[in-house]
Formats: sequence, C-alpha cells, structure tokens
Amino acid sequence: MSMRLQVVMGEGEYGEIRAAAERRRMNVSEWVRIVLRDARERDARAKAPAVREGRPPYGEARTPFPGRVRIELDVKEDLLEAVRERYHLSSPRAAVEYALARAAVRPMSKDEALAMQGAGWEGNLDTLRSGDPGAAW
Repeated sequence: MSMRLQVVMGEGEYGEIRAAAERRRMNVSEWVRIVLRDARERDARAKAPAVREGRPPYGEARTPFPGRVRIELDVKEDLLEAVRERYHLSSPRAAVEYALARAAVRPMSKDEALAMQGAGWEGNLDTLRSGDPGAAW
C-alpha cells in the first residue's frame, strides 16, 4: 500500500531540491524517495551494536603542524637517494617534499610533453579549432 507524504518548505529550498533532482534526471518525488531511503538505512546502520561500538573516532585530523598531513611511505631507497643527490637536499623528507611540490606545481617541460606524443589521442586540433565539432570525430 502506498502512502502520501506532504512536506511544507520554502520556495528556495524546494527550488534547490528540484534542481538536485533534475541534475540526476529524476522527478522530485523519485529523488526524495531515494534520499529518504538512504537516510533510513544510515540511521539503521548507526543503531547496529557492532557499528556503534566499533566506530572509529571521526572528525578533524589533529596534527602538530596545521595544513600538513602525516603519511607513511614505502619508497625505493635508490630513488630517494637519487633525488637527494641530484637536487642537493639534506634529508629524505626534503626529497619527498621537493618531488611532490615539483609534480604538483611545475608545468610540464617540452621533453615531457614530447614524451606524451602518441599517447592515444587521434584527433586533429586544427579541425577542432575550425568550430565544426562534428568534423573532429
């Protein structure tokens, strides 16, 4: 037997819910049913004794250095030493930080870009730039 649920809310909140449903190509009632079902399942899992008792302490990670993350790495020693020697770095930590910063921030060099040549893309940039997207495919 189906039941009807009526919910009173402001226009703004309803608009947000409607937009969320449209993004998933659903109508509002379908989206609300899914969200309510998920909430019910989360609530049931939270009440389960095994989950409640063994729950890890979620929350903010507390480190002595704000904005930093503590991780454990398993890195080949020869690679680490090669980075330290090449860039004259004093410690393994400095080598890892340097390598991460270089990989995250530094733009690709010409040699690296050329090494990617033939990486699997078979398009034509001139055709893409012509403005006819159908011709590129």
